[in-house]
Amino acid sequence: MPSEPGRGRGGGRFADLARLAVLAALAALLSTRAVAASSADDLAYREFPQYDYASVRSAVLDAIEGEGLVPSPPLDFAEMLARTAPAIGQPPPLQRGEILQFCSAKLAFILLGEDPAQLALCPLAFNLGQAAGQPHPFLSWRLPAATTPGRAQVRALYQRLLSRVIEELP
Repeated sequence: MPSEPGRGRGGGRFADLARLAVLAALAALLSTRAVAASSADDLAYREFPQYDYASVRSAVLDAIEGEGLVPSPPLDFAEMLARTAPAIGQPPPLQRGEILQFCSAKLAFILLGEDPAQLALCPLAFNLGQAAGQPHPFLSWRLPAATTPGRAQVRALYQRLLSRVIEELP
């Protein structure tokens, strides 16, 4: 039997409006959660004006390994920017820049046990860069809000690593 005008498969306009309202409420809830999570997270940044890029890079890798972690092969982000700069029509913003990733299996299990969505925090990484026209390098990293025990442990790990980096530098 054909459906009546204005009637869907599930019970008419009222059912369609109810489904639409539920979907709108769910979308609002999800977008609120995403905004709340991202507004509590931060980027950390540290300049090293008295050191060269190679020294800071070596200190970062030594600090990661000194913590018992294994760094992944570095991602040469500055090279990608230099390669794509002509298509963008702008000069590359970095002279040098690498993403130095690493993972703590223990922290990964804690984070994902708290909330599987925290997979987005893995792997951890220090971003080592030297801006175009600048003589000194910098480190930056994503610093999650300490809203759970796992996130607090990630923050503590980054602090330990930064302390090790500073100790490693001559």
